[in-house]
Amino acid sequence: MVTGTLPGARKRRRGISEVIAVLLLVVIVIGVTGGVFVFGKAVISQLETTGVATPVTAGGQMFVPGSQSSMAVVTLSLRNSDNRPIEGMTVICPAVYFPSTVCAPSGLVMEYSGIAVTPTTNPLPLEMTAVATASIHTQTAAQFVSGQTYTFLVSIVFAGGSTQTVDIEVTAVS
Repeated sequence: MVTGTLPGARKRRRGISEVIAVLLLVVIVIGVTGGVFVFGKAVISQLETTGVATPVTAGGQMFVPGSQSSMAVVTLSLRNSDNRPIEGMTVICPAVYFPSTVCAPSGLVMEYSGIAVTPTTNPLPLEMTAVATASIHTQTAAQFVSGQTYTFLVSIVFAGGSTQTVDIEVTAVS
């Protein structure tokens, strides 16, 4: 009796055929791709309808007497839409008009209930608005011009130490 395999005989392997394996992989890839597409489309649709959540919203106005002047009255407002109080805000004026870029010495201080926003005595709570109104003067030969847009930056410190900088663009009117 002879044992072993005959020459030219193949060993039989157990498992699925290569064709079925490839088809199974193709179906899995198509399924995962479709899932990612549907998820992405839902996220984009949600962002289009509700918008991107922002911790703060800001606006402002600027009044220039006449068509141009070395002084203007600026009002900036900032609403806290974050889930943490705002503990500090510093207004930074357009550098072209001010050698020192921080306006606070000039009087542009963000206030809530008539008191400057501070971490210990007057943080800005959720859904409340801080306002700064002041007469500002250029400290150079430049003039504020009616119709021109000026950008003020507000540096914000949230409870816990995280920060955000917000651009507030205002167009001067006379």
